[in-house]
Amino acid sequence: MIEYRVSWKRAGMRPKSKVYQTRKGAERQLVLLGPEPWKAWGGKAEDYFCCSGWECLCGGETVKERIESDHKTMPALEWVRMEHRNCEPWCPANGKGEDSA
Repeated sequence: MIEYRVSWKRAGMRPKSKVYQTRKGAERQLVLLGPEPWKAWGGKAEDYFCCSGWECLCGGETVKERIESDHKTMPALEWVRMEHRNCEPWCPANGKGEDSA
């Protein structure tokens, strides 16, 4: 079995990481951390983030406008990387190496 890890670091903060069981999940996280995160959920930059602005007090921001405003308050990304490793199958914890009743 292969495990995937996505790690990233923002300026002035400690590195963070998430572990995924599938490559697709890890690649989705890379897209979320990238310049066009709306692609991770199949959205478009021109779609409304919440509503057109008449239903609530959100102001009718587009997805791109909202993400850009959120990114202004976040420290810049210094690096992002994806790694993988082979994992061994699970073993019983009884210390004998085999299932025993």
